[in-house]
Amino acid sequence: MNIASFLTNTALRIPGHPAIRFKGQTITFAEMNSRVDAVAIGLAKHGLMPGDFCVLMMPESPNWPIVYYALAKVGAAVVPVNPIYLSERT
Repeated sequence: MNIASFLTNTALRIPGHPAIRFKGQTITFAEMNSRVDAVAIGLAKHGLMPGDFCVLMMPESPNWPIVYYALAKVGAAVVPVNPIYLSERT
């Protein structure tokens, strides 16, 4: 069991409830789970395997949690990176 199983279970329990609200867009748990499954299948077809490390570097959008959960469904170790983080320069 990993974090992605919580999404799957929630999508079964309350499929029509909002999972993501972003800039006027609403995605239900059922829609999110369906999108996550599609991305996970695509990642696996491209060779991502359980235990692989994958950097997730995306701007804030509804796609961020979708890709995050897809990586979890595949079994990859997710390394989130904030693309707008500015390090101090010396």
